[in-house]
Amino acid sequence: MTALPFARKLPATLFASFLAIFAMTALASATQAADDIAPASQTSALSPAAETAPAIEPRTDFEGIAITFSAMRTKCEILAPNLSGSSHDPDFLAQEAMKAVLKAENLLSISAEGGDLKKINESPANVPVKIEPFTLRAIKEAWAWRERSGGLFEPTIGPVFKLYRFDKGERESLPSPEAIAEALAATGPDAFLLDEENSSVTKLKPKASLDLGAMGKGLAADYAAEALSALGVVNALVNLGGEMRIMGRKPVGSDLVPWTTELEDPAGGSSEYQIEAWDQAMATSGNYENYFTYQGKRFAHFLDPATGLPSESPVASVTVIHPTSAGAADAIATIACLLGPEKTGPWLEDKKASFPDGVSIFTLTKTPEGENEIFYFTLSADGTLSTDKL
Repeated sequence: MTALPFARKLPATLFASFLAIFAMTALASATQAADDIAPASQTSALSPAAETAPAIEPRTDFEGIAITFSAMRTKCEILAPNLSGSSHDPDFLAQEAMKAVLKAENLLSISAEGGDLKKINESPANVPVKIEPFTLRAIKEAWAWRERSGGLFEPTIGPVFKLYRFDKGERESLPSPEAIAEALAATGPDAFLLDEENSSVTKLKPKASLDLGAMGKGLAADYAAEALSALGVVNALVNLGGEMRIMGRKPVGSDLVPWTTELEDPAGGSSEYQIEAWDQAMATSGNYENYFTYQGKRFAHFLDPATGLPSESPVASVTVIHPTSAGAADAIATIACLLGPEKTGPWLEDKKASFPDGVSIFTLTKTPEGENEIFYFTLSADGTLSTDKL
């Protein structure tokens, strides 16, 4: 692999991640019609996946086990080394992490029976609904990102999202302006009341609905990592379809080396690119997963909360590296997809107080001629913003 001229400006882990996003989106653009691991959902990325037995197998790249399973409409993987830092065996640890992911999926799904979001969305207006502490925290975080993004990240976008089917199909028409206006009227900060003291949510608009799909997998990855940490784990990896919590390092013999994960190829093949990282969180959003076409034009699942229309941002994909939270990385990736590269840097500069430990954003766009353009933004912990373009 030829080193790019600006490689020296980035830490090794960030540069590796940059290469990964470049490879992934290049593959994605060439395989727009390829199926993903799970089909796009008409309503939410958090609809329950079909139940399949988890696969547990030993690893050859380190001493320990990997458990793979389906959740949140994607392939999930927990890597638990023997030298995790915990007194528990890796099989038990991986199972506990999986339980945490499945619990998070149930609570945040808009269709799972007994789930908090389903109960909230189906409740009558002005009736408080008790929710679990995890759901309360998830909604608080979503509210915070709405505020930080100036409303671009909108967790009440559900009524508008339901007007579209981002299933990679061809459309003969778009929702009418009247239908969009009616759905938009059910969204916004005044659609729900969050009561932290009583751990409840009250729907204030009868047709309002919550959808945390834009950061749900990241939140679930954080939840699983917290479950592992509570059991004494220092070294492990949680990967929920690309939303990752990377804990410590990978024990190989007597050494501790960075975790490496192969980038998912949207075409279903094997990618030659790998990400190396430690003690970080990561998330990727792109227009190659959920979309539809209309009159030859492709519309991705990123909706503009101001208009109710699919965003016309030129962004093909965004990868975010966050020092502590996959949920935050997930939300930021969505925001950056909507902002586009021209506005991402100014937004980071304006909101630097929201990133006390820094953050890195890698944005890939396609020119009208189909060429790749890659922008990266790194906000350091001291508030210094570095930007560049390839």
